[in-house]
Amino acid sequence: MTHGYLLQFFLLLLNLLQCAHGSGFFELQVLEMANPRGELSTGECCGGGARSPIMGRCSTPCNTFFRLCLKEYQSNVTSTGSCSFGNTSSVVLGRDSFTLADPERGKLVLPFTFRWTRSFTLILQAVDHNNFTLPGRYIGLKNSFCSVGVKHPLLERPLS
Repeated sequence: MTHGYLLQFFLLLLNLLQCAHGSGFFELQVLEMANPRGELSTGECCGGGARSPIMGRCSTPCNTFFRLCLKEYQSNVTSTGSCSFGNTSSVVLGRDSFTLADPERGKLVLPFTFRWTRSFTLILQAVDHNNFTLPGRYIGLKNSFCSVGVKHPLLERPLS
């Protein structure tokens, strides 16, 4: 009889225990940016500068930083709405076009405290610091970079 109560008590304890707790970091590293004309995706010049009639290049350089948004899987990706898995931004990394001498500066890190999901939507936007409050004004990209992926963190290995 007491064994039956012990078994029920043990099963109740098992129900109350959390089997696993997930946490980790999602990392994306920006290494370089190419925007040779120094313009926004709308064709306007960064910072409201004028375009050189000879070179066709904008006179005011962009001050480029990046925004990263991680959200649930979307078959039709939209950059609007919340970043349900998190978002982060870099500092200004460079001007129109650049290659980072210190790649660690371009690292965007999103900590998470949930069990990793296999499918997600990643949105990366290159933004001009002088225009970042204006919607839809992204640097040199016709649209934000969007990726819908299936990633398994244990199978993804950094290249050596």
